[in-house]
Amino acid sequence: SARVFPALVDEPEDLQRDSADQIEALRTCLSEMGGANRQLLKLRYSAEETLRAIAQRMSRSESAVAMLLLRLRAALRTCVERRIGAGGS
Repeated sequence: SARVFPALVDEPEDLQRDSADQIEALRTCLSEMGGANRQLLKLRYSAEETLRAIAQRMSRSESAVAMLLLRLRAALRTCVERRIGAGGS
């Protein structure tokens, strides 16, 4: 990514502040997300469940779950970038 290289040359304090800002933005974005979507992300990334297991639990196909996860990640990325760009407000 074009943002990675500048981050590599930043001072360590800047990296820590940027990371803290990103984590705070992600927490805020997750808290604004609907409960079912948040639960899906938890199953996949916290509980590390397989797509197959999640699909069975949700009575959906694996491809439908994969597409939903793709859309959720994109929405989170947009939300985090918007919050960081707005100074976290």
